[in-house]
Amino acid sequence: PYSLNYTKKYKNINFIIHINSEIHPWRNPAVPINYGIKKAKGKYIMIISPESIFVNNVVDRLYQNCVKHKNIFTYGNIIFTSKSYYKSHSIEKLFDKKTKITNDFIGPVGYGSICCSKNNFKKVGYYNEDFILWGGEDDNVRINLINKGINGINITESKMIHLETKNELNQRLNKMQNKNNIKNILNSYSIDEIKQILKN
Repeated sequence: PYSLNYTKKYKNINFIIHINSEIHPWRNPAVPINYGIKKAKGKYIMIISPESIFVNNVVDRLYQNCVKHKNIFTYGNIIFTSKSYYKSHSIEKLFDKKTKITNDFIGPVGYGSICCSKNNFKKVGYYNEDFILWGGEDDNVRINLINKGINGINITESKMIHLETKNELNQRLNKMQNKNNIKNILNSYSIDEIKQILKN
C-alpha cells in the first residue's frame, strides 16, 4: 500500500512495481537489486535505499554527472543517523561540518546510492548474490567496477540522510572499528577511505 500511495503522489513518473509473492526470511538485497537492474528499461540505473532521504535533487545530480562520461559511476554524500537525531537537528547543521563519528551519527561521507549505466553493471556481473547477511554487496560492486576501470566520482552536492535503528548504527560502528577485517571495513567506508586503509 505504501508503494502504491507513493506512485500516486508523483504521477509524472512512470513507476513499475514488481511484487514477490513468495514468502521468505530477511535476506541481503542483492537479489532484488539485480532483478530491478535487469528489468529496468533505461540505460542508467540508480540504486536507492528505502531508508534514505534525499535532501536535494540527488537523482538529477548523479544522473547528469554520470552520463557525461562513459566509464564512471557517481555517488553522493550521505549521513547515517537515527530518526530521533535527525528530527532534533536541522539539515543545514547536519551537513555543515566535517565528517564525524558518534554513537548516533556517522558522516557526511562519500557513499550511499550510486548511479551507473546498465551496461557497466552487466560488465561486472551485477551485484554478488553470495552475500546473505546485512551489508557488503554495495562495497563489493563498487570494487568490481573500479577493477574494471569504471571509477567512482563523488558528487558532494548530492546530499542524503540514511535512517537506521540504534542496533543498525551499532552494527555499522562495530564494523568500522574492526580494522583487522577488510570485509568489515569495506562495509562502512567510502572508496577513497578504503584505498587509504589498504595502503596502510
